[in-house]
Amino acid sequence: MKPASEWIQFAVDVSPGPDTLITVSGELDIATAPAIEAALRDVDLRSVRRVVLDLEPLDFIDARGLRAVLIVHATCVNASVALVIRPGRRRVQRVFELTGTDRLLPFSRR
Repeated sequence: MKPASEWIQFAVDVSPGPDTLITVSGELDIATAPAIEAALRDVDLRSVRRVVLDLEPLDFIDARGLRAVLIVHATCVNASVALVIRPGRRRVQRVFELTGTDRLLPFSRR
């Protein structure tokens, strides 16, 4: 049996700056969603003009992952920071479409 650390294929990379880039790859689910929230908490939003959340490398997202993206959105709105979300692969975007959140969230065009 594999150790739990080998089951989880996930990474959050943050490139800070006025246009902060947060890239999420792997599987965004109940086990990994807290990492994206923690990454955003580590960003000083007072010095950020825009957050770009890149979901392109994401392989999978579940309801808890969707909630994490909604938390990123709410945090940016509350801090008056623009948010742009780069869409994920078709199977990832399908979750946003099925829940109607694709119309709420600021997705960029591919």
